Amino acid sequence: MVSDLPQILAEALTPLHPLIPPGTTCALLDYPSYPNLGDHLIWLGAVLYLRDRHCHVAYTASVRDFDADQLDRCLPADAPILLNGGGNFGDLWPRYQQFREAIAARYPQRPLIVLPQTLYFTDTANLQRAAAEFNRHPNLTLCLRDRRSLAIARDAFTDCRLVLAPDMAFHLAGQPGFAPVAATRHRLLYLCRGDREQPTNTDPALLALLNLTVADWPTFGWWLGAADQPRRQQLAGLARNLWQRGLTTPREWWARQQWQRASQPDFRAIAPPARQIQSWSFVHAGIYQFQQHRAVISNRLHGHILALLLEIPHIFLANSYHKNVAFYEAWTKAQPHCEFADSLSAVRPALERLGVPL
Repeated sequence: MVSDLPQILAEALTPLHPLIPPGTTCALLDYPSYPNLGDHLIWLGAVLYLRDRHCHVAYTASVRDFDADQLDRCLPADAPILLNGGGNFGDLWPRYQQFREAIAARYPQRPLIVLPQTLYFTDTANLQRAAAEFNRHPNLTLCLRDRRSLAIARDAFTDCRLVLAPDMAFHLAGQPGFAPVAATRHRLLYLCRGDREQPTNTDPALLALLNLTVADWPTFGWWLGAADQPRRQQLAGLARNLWQRGLTTPREWWARQQWQRASQPDFRAIAPPARQIQSWSFVHAGIYQFQQHRAVISNRLHGHILALLLEIPHIFLANSYHKNVAFYEAWTKAQPHCEFADSLSAVRPALERLGVPL
C-alpha cells in the first residue's frame, strides 16, 4: 500500500504559497556552511520548494560569503530576499540572528521573508533588539514553525506579517531517495546531539536497550570545509569522489549515484551548484545512517523529521528548550511510526507500543 504521508507533509507548506507566487525571482540567503545535517535538509527543502513553484533563485549566499553588491547585481530592485529557516532565530546562535537583523536594516526597499523558524531568546533585551529591527522594516514576513514561537512573535514582532508553517524539510517528502525501505537490521540508533541544545540527561544506559548505536550526524565526522571556501571545497570534492568511487559499501554507492543523477540538473540551475551538491551528499549520508537501523531515538528535530520522511519507527525526545516538543505538538503528533517521550526511561515502553522488536 502506498503511504499518503508524503502528500500530508508536503501539503502542510501551503501557507507559504501566497508569499511566494509562481515565477518569483528571489535571493535565498543563509546557506548552512557547517556540517549540521538538519540544516542541509532545510536548505534542500527550500530549494526544491522554490523549484516546484517555478521560481528563479538569482543569488544564494551563506553568512560568511554574503556580498551585498553581488546581490544587487543579480536581483531586480523589487525582488524579495528569502532567509533560510531553522532553529537559530534567537540568541543561542547569535551570528545568524545578527545576520538576519543586518539584512533587514540594509534592505528596507525589498520584501523580506524569513522561512519557518523556531524563536528562542534567553535574554529579553536581545528579543527586544531583534523586534525593533524587524518592526522597522515595511514589508517583512516571519514564518514560525510552532505555536509557542508564534505567540512570542505576536507579542514582540507587532509590525511584521506572521505565518505559521512547518519546517521546509517537509517538502522533501516523496522526493527521490526518500522512499521507505523494509527494516532488515536489528540495531537501534540513538541520535544524540552534543552541542548547546543538548538536554540535561542523555546517558544511553537509561534507555536499557541492547543492540544500540549511539551517534550524532555522520557529517560531523567527515567535514572538510564549507562549499563557499574554494580550497576546502576542492578537498571536499576530491574526498567525496574517492568515497563514491568505492570507499564505501557498494549498496550506498549505488544509491548515491541514482540520487545524484535524478537531482543534479535542478541543483545546477542555482549558482553555485556546489552548495546544493554538498547538501545533497550530507543528506544522503543521514539517510543511509538511518536505513541501517530498525528504529531511531532522537533528540534532534531533524532526526525526527528524517525518520518521518523515511517512515522509520522512532521516538522523539526533548532538546534543551521547547523546540522539539512544540514542533511535535504543532505538526506531527498524529503521524504514525512516532511517539514523543519526555524522559529516557519512557523510551522502551514507547518502542514497544510502536511494535519495534527489542
